[in-house]
Amino acid sequence: MKKGFTLIEVLMAVTILGLSMAILLTSVSNCLAVVRRAQEYQAAQWALSLGETEHPPTESDKPENLIVEPVKYENGLSYSREVEEDADQDDLFVVRDKATWSYRGVEKSEEVVRHIFVQGSSKNASGSSDTGLLKAPATKPAPGATSGPVPGRPPATVPGRPPGPWGAGMPGKAAQ
Repeated sequence: MKKGFTLIEVLMAVTILGLSMAILLTSVSNCLAVVRRAQEYQAAQWALSLGETEHPPTESDKPENLIVEPVKYENGLSYSREVEEDADQDDLFVVRDKATWSYRGVEKSEEVVRHIFVQGSSKNASGSSDTGLLKAPATKPAPGATSGPVPGRPPATVPGRPPGPWGAGMPGKAAQ
């Protein structure tokens, strides 16, 4: 009896090894693509947050004053804000905050869309238009409500979660 593997056994082993390597490389490639998209999304959220901080919409702004021309950041991202009148012409304006970047020559973007109500922005009977943003009504706290921790009382905690900046008073996931 001869010792060793036959040619067919070796070919079958190489075929199985090749298929498993192809599947593994495809999975790793897909995982890397997901990681890349997550990094892009996180960077876009950072640019949107930074742009919103640098160019906040205020209550006294007119819709045309909310527009922000593209602002470039050092990491290749840019932030812009566009304002357009809603199709219904019911004193609503569509505000689009947009973060854009380029990856391998392809322009990509992330956008946050919201509506603002501008009281009297449509023409009134006299033909003039008043474009002051509607101010939110002032709210008063409920009787006995406080805005901070109550002196002499321990902070609220969730069972199973350690107290701290991410644990105190946050319902949901328990400590693992």
